[in-house]
Amino acid sequence: MMSGRPCLAVAVVAATLASPVFGQDPEPADALDQQLMDLYAIVVGTQLTTRCAIFDDTTTYLTPLEQTAAEYRLRQMTSALAAEVENIADVVANMRADALQIPCGAASLDRLLDFNRSLSRDLVDVALLAWREIEIAECNYFVDDDFLESAAHAQDQAEGIDISGTPARVAYVQRTAAEWVTTFEENCQNLAFDPTRTLPGLVALALPTGQ
Repeated sequence: MMSGRPCLAVAVVAATLASPVFGQDPEPADALDQQLMDLYAIVVGTQLTTRCAIFDDTTTYLTPLEQTAAEYRLRQMTSALAAEVENIADVVANMRADALQIPCGAASLDRLLDFNRSLSRDLVDVALLAWREIEIAECNYFVDDDFLESAAHAQDQAEGIDISGTPARVAYVQRTAAEWVTTFEENCQNLAFDPTRTLPGLVALALPTGQ
């Protein structure tokens, strides 16, 4: 379990963001450093969107749907990294503090936000593909009619989805969507299972109703 390295990784990424050459191919990094860099990018992208999107029209920030997916990925990565980085909560807190120092509309944000949009697109495609087969009516979840309406809307949207990209991306989306379908099938009769906290559920709730 690592403890000291995350601070270095954060400093490296922060310096990269501040550099005029941000956006060029980075130097090779080991797996943990790369994960921390990705985590930093998500933290900054989501934090700057929350802080700046309402009043800064110089930059295209994340949409609510993209923000939802990116924040899901942030929680997922933070949980996964806890096994390797013992102070991961402090590391993320430091990343959030760094994000506060980045001005709205900074030129270096464009590619960083594109990174967030790309990972969000993957996760939204996963969720919508899963909704093609999820039988929400089988779930013991009758508390929130709004969620059931959102689920029905997601299923409608899923009918027209086209999973494109590299073979690796298509395989990832299909595999992960199938895993979510299985998760719903195996847990829907469990009263402790809350579909609104799953990736498909979060995406369903965040989908624009006019889409």
